[in-house]
Amino acid sequence: MHTKQCTPTISIILPVRNEEQFLPSVLDNLIHQNYPKDKMEILIVDGMSTDMTLTIAKKYAKRHAHITVLRNVLQLSSSSRNIGIRCANGEYIVIIDGHCVINRSDYINSVAKAFMVSQADCLGRPQPLNIDGLSFLQWSIALARESMLGHHPSSKNYNQDNGIVPALSVATAYRRDVFGKVGFFDESFDACEDVELNYRLDKSGLSCYFSPCLSIGYVPRDSLTALFKQMMRYGAGRMRLFIKHPRTFSISSFAPIGLISCMVFNAFSMLIPPDIALLSALMSVLYILAIMIVSGIIVFRKRDVRHLVSIPIVLFTIHLGIGCGIVRETIRTLLN
Repeated sequence: MHTKQCTPTISIILPVRNEEQFLPSVLDNLIHQNYPKDKMEILIVDGMSTDMTLTIAKKYAKRHAHITVLRNVLQLSSSSRNIGIRCANGEYIVIIDGHCVINRSDYINSVAKAFMVSQADCLGRPQPLNIDGLSFLQWSIALARESMLGHHPSSKNYNQDNGIVPALSVATAYRRDVFGKVGFFDESFDACEDVELNYRLDKSGLSCYFSPCLSIGYVPRDSLTALFKQMMRYGAGRMRLFIKHPRTFSISSFAPIGLISCMVFNAFSMLIPPDIALLSALMSVLYILAIMIVSGIIVFRKRDVRHLVSIPIVLFTIHLGIGCGIVRETIRTLLN
């Protein structure tokens, strides 16, 4: 623990909307941190929740002087983050979502130590989905997401090595002066607002230190429908990121478009040139083969044959959702 004189002030921002199921446990975990209460503040920014989230937040704020509740009428995560940042008093700002798991009492202390030791402008952390108490579907989603086909190849979210890395996919805690250098979160983004900000941070030459000891577990979606909607938002965000920053383009980011194209071509194979129909069929076979290989590796590792059925379904849902999100955002952009 730092001495009282050199303990930095930390602002924890929770952008939440309809998180009544998880918010109490997140707040309990933060309240019981072994960091000095007069050096830590918790800013809950509610995006006009329609469940009991706001009531829960106000109840905790009434009991704990270092908790503040703010409202966000725009409802977007990007604007919630900005509201929190503008109201924050800390030297360091940590973004924590409302559906995560912090099972350590020294987490905030570790954040402060990582900043002071690394002298980096921001910190990155792993965000695994394989937490305790998951249903079989949630466990399948967690396994699929951490596989080579389940997340962007450049993402460090599942990395376990300390060191300086690009902020792009991992930065979640920032020195306060970072926002004066690169600006705030872009409020035109409904998803990938963190990636967009971190891209600007990398472009400005600021540093990001990645530490596995800052890992926070995230709760996977509990249905394929919820997963599909989440991935659609991610896909739309990726497309919006590309439109604003063309250099963020990568084949892996937009590969799900190929899946949708193959589905369309296969459905109308009798109406398109034979060469295109053959190529589409070949790509579909290769896609299925890749998914089955990944699923087989997971089955072998986990010794659970059920994943041979669940993982392909989950991976297909992920890719289809991202692809549909990219298509939807492309259409929206063209119409505008």
